[in-house]
Amino acid sequence: MKCLIVKRNLKVDKLLQRASVWGIWGMWFVIAFPLFSAGVENLIAQNYWPAGSKLFVAFSKSLFICILGGYAWFMMVLHEYANYLIKSNWRKWSLKGFAASVDPQFIINFLWKSFAFWVTAHTFTYLLSGEWRVFMAAILSVVLGFFLSVAKRQKMTA
Repeated sequence: MKCLIVKRNLKVDKLLQRASVWGIWGMWFVIAFPLFSAGVENLIAQNYWPAGSKLFVAFSKSLFICILGGYAWFMMVLHEYANYLIKSNWRKWSLKGFAASVDPQFIINFLWKSFAFWVTAHTFTYLLSGEWRVFMAAILSVVLGFFLSVAKRQKMTA
């Protein structure tokens, strides 16, 4: 999507490598959703977390997966690091080099917006039945990618 929107080109560089990274993350999500769902429900059952409406419980699960499960900010940084590795043909593993290559505005501005997007999005994702959660997360990833690509294109033309 980024190639189409930002570069106006359908060719995705190193598609198999990028798909492999997303496949690994997909497995992470398949495990993380039920783990944090059961975890929050267990905390509520043991009176370690307040019980509330269905929406509050879904929000709690979303908050836990985004903070402790690596969703939102951690996943976005890993996504950028994976892109860094792929662009270097897996030759540059240096975190210092990666940090130097990242746009500081991305870190400062985007990560908090990403966190807000994912907490909100996964609140509604957790309102769905378990078998739909990973599918919805994949759809939401495409939506977020679309928003980021449009924003990047607007920044490039400004």
